[in-house]
Amino acid sequence: MNDFLENIDQSKLTYTDQMILQYVQENRQKVCWMKISDLCDELFVSNASIVRFCQKLGCRGFSEFKLKLRSAKNSTDDPYANIIPVMKAQLDDNLATVEESKLRQIVTYIKTCQPFYIYGRNISSIPAQYMYDILTTLDIPCISINWIDTLASLSKTIPENSFILILTEHPHDEYQSILEDFHTRGAIVCWICSSPIPDNLTQYVNIPIYTSQHDEVHNKLSTFLLIQIIIDLITNMKAP
Repeated sequence: MNDFLENIDQSKLTYTDQMILQYVQENRQKVCWMKISDLCDELFVSNASIVRFCQKLGCRGFSEFKLKLRSAKNSTDDPYANIIPVMKAQLDDNLATVEESKLRQIVTYIKTCQPFYIYGRNISSIPAQYMYDILTTLDIPCISINWIDTLASLSKTIPENSFILILTEHPHDEYQSILEDFHTRGAIVCWICSSPIPDNLTQYVNIPIYTSQHDEVHNKLSTFLLIQIIIDLITNMKAP
């Protein structure tokens, strides 16, 4: 049995939490590869109940909780033994959190709004540049931005009904004045962020998306997955 489950203060757990904990303890190998929807169906509890339980154990969500279970379960000396199973499970986790309606709305904006801008700096510039390169080969007009100063300048001159896709690791407060200017000028903003976007910023964002992953590498994998889905939708959906 793994310490992070053994050392839980059960006095802080609700009846539902204790039921979830008991099931996890009795079905560790099964749970560490399950989708959250399957666990909800198994226990007749809500998605929110599972997430709250995971947060009480120090995890940001169910995906991070499962990663802890997998890490504890992997006692092999082979450092490569679990790479492919874990990556497959994380792909399932990412797909389970995708809100298809939001991605379809992004595609609609890309096809109908001009100009269309893609912003990403530092490590977020990698998926941003990938999207720009692919869309350019598909003859879809777009403009790449990778400096926040350029983004700030654009926010003061951007035409109404322009669309801008922002990719970042964290929702820093330095974006607030930029988002306010975009909102004031009537631009449409989608923000794909690897950390939760606070309410004071989401009020200026038309489509906020939180990728909800556990480390920098997998944050970018999640973002790449969303970008690839958007690209595939663009190439397969009929023009509106």
